[in-house]
Amino acid sequence: MTEKQGNSLIYINHDIRNYIGAAISHTQLLSMQYPNLEGNPFTKAIVQSLNEATELSERVSTLAQACEDETYDDSDSKLTDYELNEEYFKSVDRSYDEFRTAYNIEINVSYELREGDYAIRLNLEELKALRHNLISNAHEAGASVINATYEMKEYCLVVTLRDNGRGMDQESLDKIILAQHGDGVVHGVGTKSILKTAKENGFFVSFSSEEGEGTCYRALCPYAKV
Repeated sequence: MTEKQGNSLIYINHDIRNYIGAAISHTQLLSMQYPNLEGNPFTKAIVQSLNEATELSERVSTLAQACEDETYDDSDSKLTDYELNEEYFKSVDRSYDEFRTAYNIEINVSYELREGDYAIRLNLEELKALRHNLISNAHEAGASVINATYEMKEYCLVVTLRDNGRGMDQESLDKIILAQHGDGVVHGVGTKSILKTAKENGFFVSFSSEEGEGTCYRALCPYAKV
């Protein structure tokens, strides 16, 4: 295997792992929409197979790195596993302090622990930028309160940020989701950056909004094995 081929495999496996993360996130969404699927042996088998595929992908990346070009900057090196426990969630609460001060906004953090050993794989730099983007959007929409909820579900950590800002009507929501909206102007660049960052880290992000009722962002972060 040549160095160029090794580098290509690393890139490909990074994308494969992210698509696997998206598949796990959608499985979690199904379980949330249809509670009878949580704990279902077929659902568990799907997630187990996806986790095994992730492990195989990482093994291929390890082999490919043997041929890695010295100038290659592997973004995965910034990914770190964090064990999900009470200490971690308390540190998450503290991490919002700078945003509370900068935007003079009330940010309430709550979390729901789950029995067992769980961890998630994060790039803290990108996560901070993503969080900043969300809070900035809420502030610009006139929000004075953001409720951040962290729920440990069966396959993913589900993070929900809900603000009390102006919200958006359907047309405004469409402008954010679509690159263009008939007027030749690009809209929702900040939100597109959020979606891009989430996808690159194997997360799945969705959002909903109603005019006068605020905006709700939800991120599903698949667990990494401890």
